[in-house]
Amino acid sequence: MINIVTGPGGEVGKALATSPKVAKIGFTGETTTGRLIMQYASQNLIQRRSSSAASRRTSSSTT
Repeated sequence: MINIVTGPGGEVGKALATSPKVAKIGFTGETTTGRLIMQYASQNLIQRRSSSAASRRTSSSTT
């Protein structure tokens, strides 16, 4: 099941990230809010996924 929740990131993110009923969080938004959500989620040990162009890094090696 997927639920899409919109609203002020700090408020909604905290409620979701600290709820024991939430198994995973996907987040798109400001870096500051994402960091807060990660902090809250780490206290609750739930999986989280952020979507940010800045966080996408690739590496390549030639062997």
